[in-house]
Amino acid sequence: MAKPDKKQFTLIEVLVVVAIIGILASLLLPVLGKARKTSQTTLSINNLKQIHLATMIYVDNNNDIIFRADDNFHPRNNGNDTYWARMAYESSFGMFSLDNDTAKEEMANSTYSKMMFCPVLLAERDSIEHNGSGLSTYSINRYFGKDSNSFTLNSLSGKIEPFIMPGTSPNKDAESKTKLKKTEYDPTSSSHAAYAYKDKSLALYMGGHVEFMTIGQGASMNDLVNDQDDFQ
Repeated sequence: MAKPDKKQFTLIEVLVVVAIIGILASLLLPVLGKARKTSQTTLSINNLKQIHLATMIYVDNNNDIIFRADDNFHPRNNGNDTYWARMAYESSFGMFSLDNDTAKEEMANSTYSKMMFCPVLLAERDSIEHNGSGLSTYSINRYFGKDSNSFTLNSLSGKIEPFIMPGTSPNKDAESKTKLKKTEYDPTSSSHAAYAYKDKSLALYMGGHVEFMTIGQGASMNDLVNDQDDFQ
């Protein structure tokens, strides 16, 4: 009895299948990428809300006074070189080690890395670099970088300037030290928020709400944010 012939694919059929798979992949990848960035943006919004809550806890325990951008008094090194991000985080989750090297390890192995580093920026930057001062990819308004300003909560309520925004340096490092100079985002400039989602950036305000900010809105507010002597 003759054996039935086995069905074999022709080269043309294989090429057609490969082409179809390629087309489907080209259609799906942008959708998956957009979904991933949407998820990362949602996480970043949650981070900003947690940062606001941590700020309120800090204020409540510090006579209604908000931390400065940097040079906060802190027992580590008996100095005043601790950034706002570490001050905020420790108010909610307890103090890291006073030894800088140990503190870096603790930051890397705690929720600090997730809370204080924007997922959108992390996807576009190299790995996180921690130090004892308390780095973050979220930057605070320049007003909080001047020691002579008044940082009491009552004097800062109802302001239209953003309090904190995602922003980092134009290099590949996933870090930003302290002061956000301007609100208009630009991934290539250290003086702007290096964050973009659907042509928008994120902004946390003193009242605790988080809003998307367009390039136009940021540009119209640049002069206000760049004025370190006033918080409007």
